[in-house]
Amino acid sequence: MQRTTPQFRLFGVVVLLPTNSMIGLALVAWFAIPTVQEVLVGASDYAILAVALLHALALYVSILVHELGHALTAMRRGYEVDGVTLTIIGGHTTVQSNYRRALDQAGIAFAGPLATLFVGVAGWALAANTSGLVHSVASWLAWSSVIIGAVNLLPGVPLDGGAILDAVVWRFTRNRKLGRQVSALSGLGVAALWTVSPWIVGWYFGRDVQTSDVIISGVVGLWMASTAWRVFVWAGRSEIQSSTAERASTKQASVEPDVTVPAPNAPHADDNVRKYVRRATAVTINATVAQALVAAHESAAGAVVVTADNRIVGIVREAAVADLSDSDRLTTAVSSVARRIDKDDHIRVDATFADISQQLANHTAQEWLVVDDVDATVGVLFRSDIPRSNNV
Repeated sequence: MQRTTPQFRLFGVVVLLPTNSMIGLALVAWFAIPTVQEVLVGASDYAILAVALLHALALYVSILVHELGHALTAMRRGYEVDGVTLTIIGGHTTVQSNYRRALDQAGIAFAGPLATLFVGVAGWALAANTSGLVHSVASWLAWSSVIIGAVNLLPGVPLDGGAILDAVVWRFTRNRKLGRQVSALSGLGVAALWTVSPWIVGWYFGRDVQTSDVIISGVVGLWMASTAWRVFVWAGRSEIQSSTAERASTKQASVEPDVTVPAPNAPHADDNVRKYVRRATAVTINATVAQALVAAHESAAGAVVVTADNRIVGIVREAAVADLSDSDRLTTAVSSVARRIDKDDHIRVDATFADISQQLANHTAQEWLVVDDVDATVGVLFRSDIPRSNNV
């Protein structure tokens, strides 16, 4: 059964709150408990938990402002933004189109940390003029914002500093792939430094290393290293570039034209949708377009769907893939060439063309997710596969 992710809109930007963001909020609240206990001496456990949650909410507000910095800057520069997603490890902003200039990529990447640092300054100003609980929350917000802003400026994938380094190399070498490789290698170094940071901090401040700090830094460091390594490997594999060159030569070409299901001629309006469904392969929202194309080829699929939190959130648009050069496919996130979908974009596999006439009448949609009676994914229906007699 497909789940609906809670969302709201802020300054024209859709903000998504998947389940793992609630887990992240709870974890931050748990880490804030010692700070709260220093302020609420003798308070009940419920009061301490409530105030700790308030501290966690303040941190996520800072993260939201960070992502809005990316999103609003992208929109101002003429890019369409699919939305902002808050996650267990922070958040990310999905820009639909590929960056046209290195300056755009650098500016959009820098806008997030800059916005977070502004929040930090505001937090310090509030903390300096308050006391008690408000002072505690404001100080927490100030410290966390400064840390988030500073860490994100470290020059390595997957941090914003990595995107800035990528853009700088791209700008001066005119080689987008080289920029991504350099920032990925730098990201491996940043990940290693992050992993050993508890010992560095402990040595500098002369305190014991906490087990919880080691676990957290290890998990985050492993995530950063795996992401950076994946980007480096895929950017450097020449066979990926050659394999993607054979795909999507025109805007009407399928993601995998060699396995596209041919549409029979002029069926009746009561024909079943099942005849025209392409088998789909799923990739995560963080995959690149090249990775998605290879996954489709290896699974002999004719469509690619994008997943987040184990649910399908988008369908890769053929025209968008066709517009990308081979080198761009190596570095472009698959989420930027996918159309975000919701329940209205689902079609039952046993439906007829007469049943879906209203959906076909929406000419802005070119693809739909086909599901069975229990909402399990069957495949994807593309408008280009529907015979003209039924393509309203």
